[in-house]
Amino acid sequence: MEIDVFLALTGAGIPEGAARSATEAIRKEMVVGIREVQKELATKDDLNLLRQEVEEKLEHMEARMEAKMASKIDLDKAKGEILQVMEEKFSAHLRWTFGSICGGFAILGGVVNLYRLLP
Repeated sequence: MEIDVFLALTGAGIPEGAARSATEAIRKEMVVGIREVQKELATKDDLNLLRQEVEEKLEHMEARMEAKMASKIDLDKAKGEILQVMEEKFSAHLRWTFGSICGGFAILGGVVNLYRLLP
């Protein structure tokens, strides 16, 4: 490419010295530009490293999600057990309350009948 630029410049009437200087300046600028572009390019090693980092982060996120799901399942199980115990306790309390009320009425009925028997 440098030869093409040099021939084009000399063909346009530019002296050889000036054409060489211009060609060299263009070449240097192109080298600098290529180096700048290369800084932004990713190599296979860069991509493999990035892939590994992403996979590690995904594995970490998956582990956290599994732990949260397991704790949610444990909480749901515990909630069910608590509700079952509460229902049993409420049922027992209700039976005792109902029994106490019936017992109270029985005692009241007995007292009324005793009162009737008194002269």
